[in-house]
Amino acid sequence: MNQSLARTDQHAGQDAEDRMTSFFHWIGLAIAAGVVGLGVFAFFRGLSLPPNTPEHRAHGKG
Repeated sequence: MNQSLARTDQHAGQDAEDRMTSFFHWIGLAIAAGVVGLGVFAFFRGLSLPPNTPEHRAHGKG
């Protein structure tokens, strides 16, 4: 009693489609992490730039 039949939409292992979906998921996460990392790197790199000299500033700004 109360034993359900095996369902066809559930499988024990991963098939090729599941592996490909997982692959693209992790590739997307890696690219997103790379973009965030590049943004953080560029932000801190920009903080260390020397200030502009007065002759390169817009008129009336210094």
